[in-house]
Amino acid sequence: MVAQTFELRWFLPNPIEPFRSWEAPVTVRTDLYAPLRSEASSVKLRGDQGWPLETKFLIRVCPPSVALGSVAGGPVEQWGKLTAEIDETDRQRFRSSIRADWIAVTKERRLRHYCWTTQGWVEKQSSTAPESVQLEWTVVRVGEKNAWTFSLEAPSVLTEQRFRNFAEHLFAYHQITLPTSAECCSYPRWLSRFLV
Repeated sequence: MVAQTFELRWFLPNPIEPFRSWEAPVTVRTDLYAPLRSEASSVKLRGDQGWPLETKFLIRVCPPSVALGSVAGGPVEQWGKLTAEIDETDRQRFRSSIRADWIAVTKERRLRHYCWTTQGWVEKQSSTAPESVQLEWTVVRVGEKNAWTFSLEAPSVLTEQRFRNFAEHLFAYHQITLPTSAECCSYPRWLSRFLV
């Protein structure tokens, strides 16, 4: 079964407030990405929960761009994800056959979750509810290069319009300001630059 999500993601050259003060727990993992020269798809071994193999592909770009004041806004993107669990024997064989040019991406992630209720948007400790949005603030390392990424992600059952409304609500009412150097960019697009 294909899981579908709406996503907005920015990459930044430096960490900014208010993310330095986020008190969310930090989780660290290293994902191994296949060297695909594609801005619309990725294949990776996810470095947690038994190293599942995950394929991600762009379904559509949803114009117009989200209006976020002076922030470098961008269009909402709808992505599909297919995840395959690999048993221990196949996992060892698969990992040993990975070529050296696969990209190791270490991620230090902080997450927050918001759910849509009859009272509006409410922050939750964690959530698997279908009408929820995950906020992610992550330090990303590829070799000697560091970057910082901020994203909003929600299952597509939330609807595109409600996802857009949440993004505008977040920036308007939570005083989140991204610098002009922030680039609205997906992981596959960002990773493709390491393969030039």
